[in-house]
Amino acid sequence: MLETLLEQRQALFNSHQAPLSLLRQLDRRLLLWCEHHPDTRQPAIWPLTDGAIDSGRLALLWLETNARLQPATLDTLLAELKDSLDQDTVTAVHWQLAACHSGVSLPAEGMVAEAAPTPETDLWSVMALARRGLEADCPSPWREWLAALEALRAGESVAGTRELMPRLWLVAQTVWPMWFYPLLLAAQEEQRPALVNWLTGHVDGADVIEAMGASGCAQFEPWLQELAEQGGPDAEVAATELEGLQTEGDDPTGLRLRQRHWWANWAGLEGAPWSLFGGHW
Repeated sequence: MLETLLEQRQALFNSHQAPLSLLRQLDRRLLLWCEHHPDTRQPAIWPLTDGAIDSGRLALLWLETNARLQPATLDTLLAELKDSLDQDTVTAVHWQLAACHSGVSLPAEGMVAEAAPTPETDLWSVMALARRGLEADCPSPWREWLAALEALRAGESVAGTRELMPRLWLVAQTVWPMWFYPLLLAAQEEQRPALVNWLTGHVDGADVIEAMGASGCAQFEPWLQELAEQGGPDAEVAATELEGLQTEGDDPTGLRLRQRHWWANWAGLEGAPWSLFGGHW
């Protein structure tokens, strides 16, 4: 039953249209199951290493679930994971947890983000440090990334950001959505097409189409309409993004919109869209 609930949860996040209310309903079922089956509170029972579900997100869910079911802090529970995961994964989970929750301590091995074992963990560590006002401890180009976010939110030109993005691509191409979407959503709406245009030379068509939808820019509607009507491999993606542009408002009640909202405001939110109940905002 546990694996079924986790698979259903993953399916929700794979859907563009899933509502937040459905996630919360499923998470209540998950909590009730774990409450009535105490053995499921052991990390060894969870499929943390089988690769079917992202181990970092799954470990974060285990931590948040158990924090609800027993009087233990996230730091204390994190120590229990060390016997179930390899050290690099534990480090990655710790940084992600610290990036999403202000009350979690930073990893004991140090505060230098460039010591992280992967580009994804590197970026989580930057976000964790920035959440605690430690931007100066972040290495380049991530320190400049944080500065660019502030500049874009203040309404400054995207020209400097476009000059920075090739450096970010060089060090973190494999996790480009993690740093691109915060930049895209920090920019003023009229400036976002310039960032999407930069992206067209670096990723395939489906990723560009999703970025157009995520931008929220109405000027992309005619092109998405044309792609959706033409058919072809990207037609379904274009139709989904077009529907999102036409129906989504500012209230992040859909999981996809909630994730977009999170990338735009992560430093001031507790939890992540994939957290228990979608985060505690």
